[in-house]
Parts: sequence; structure tokens; C-alpha cells
Amino acid sequence: MRSNDNRLDERISSRYGVERHSTSCHPRSAFAGYIKIPVPNDLPATRTNSGRQPPKRFDCKDFTVTTAARKSRFDSLQQEAYLSLWRTYDRLKSLEDELFAEFDLSAQQYNALRLLEAIHPGTMPTSALGNKLISRAPDMTRLLDRLEIRELIHRERRSENRRVVEVGITAAGLRLLTDLAASVRECHNRQLGHLPEKDLKQLVKLLHAVRFPHEDENSVWRREKSS
Repeated sequence: MRSNDNRLDERISSRYGVERHSTSCHPRSAFAGYIKIPVPNDLPATRTNSGRQPPKRFDCKDFTVTTAARKSRFDSLQQEAYLSLWRTYDRLKSLEDELFAEFDLSAQQYNALRLLEAIHPGTMPTSALGNKLISRAPDMTRLLDRLEIRELIHRERRSENRRVVEVGITAAGLRLLTDLAASVRECHNRQLGHLPEKDLKQLVKLLHAVRFPHEDENSVWRREKSS
């Protein structure tokens, strides 16, 4: 009795005009060891008893399979756009991280200092500062602790409401931002300076449209208008 493998060989060979060979090319394929080889018109008209052109063997090492119908890398256009944003963020952030590491800062700490600079000499509640950060800090208290240890910020409790902690920037924090200003501008130029102004404005508008439905209603980023 013929084995199942032999019967499968005969069915595939008969239907597709192929011959089984080494399975090393496609070890995980259900059709491992089979490949359909186009027969050039100028080959000798040698025929088998069945009237079919005899199958041709090939060497896996000298053969490359290409197909226009290969599966897309992405499940959807939306996924492709999202992953493209993620990859872009990763590449641009690496330049930012390189800069802030020289000053022993994180991007979130720098963001907090810039927000406090904008209201200096005033202060703001810790909760309000956390809501204004570009990327929400998982531990706002620890972020501020590190800045306070370096005397870049100060915190205080108001006598009228001891539960609310107010945060402000110190003179040392202002000096650090001044020292960083030129380097930050250069970093942004390295990140996006290769794009013309028209494209940058269009990019800002598109990104605003993308995140708008996902912003909190009271977010400053929801109300922000592109230039």
C-alpha cells in the first residue's frame, strides 16, 4: 500500500507540474519541498507519458522567491499610521534624551521647569502642573522631589488650604533653563530642521486633528490652535 506521503506527492506533481525535493527551503510550509518552475518556450519538447513537460529540479541556494501578493506588514492603514508615529517619536526622542542626559534631566523634568518658568514668580498646584505636562508623569511626587533636591524648584503649602501643594521655580532653575535654551533650539533643528516651514505647519495641523478626540476636555492641548 502506498504511503500518504507518496499519494500527496503524486497529487501535487500531477496538478502543479512540480517535483518534490529537499525541504530545507521552507521547513514550516505545508508545501515544503515544492515549487512551481516556469518552463521556457525554447526547451526541447520532451514529454512524459502523461503529455506534461517533465518537472525541473532547482538548487535552493540559487533560487529566490518573490511575490507581489505577499502579506502586508500591517493589519490596517490605521495601524501603519500609528506605528509610524511611534517609530518617529522614538527616533526624535533619542536626540532629546542625549541632550538632557548632559544636564542630568529627563524630558518630563525639563517640561515641568518650562511650565513653572511661564508663571514665575507665581506658583501653581501640583495637580495643575501634572495636567499640563506633555506626557503624564506616573509619579509626580518623585519627579518634583528630584528637582527640589537640586534646588531647581520650591514647594509650599498655603495656610488657607494645607492640602494643596504649590510649586514654583527657583533662581537656580531659571539659570538652568537659560543655559539649556540654545542647545534645545539646536536639538529641535536636528529633529525637524530638514522639513520646510510649509510641511511643518501642515504636520502640526494633522497631529492636532489626530489627538483632538482623545484629549481631555479641559486639556490645553485640546484648545491649542496651530499657527
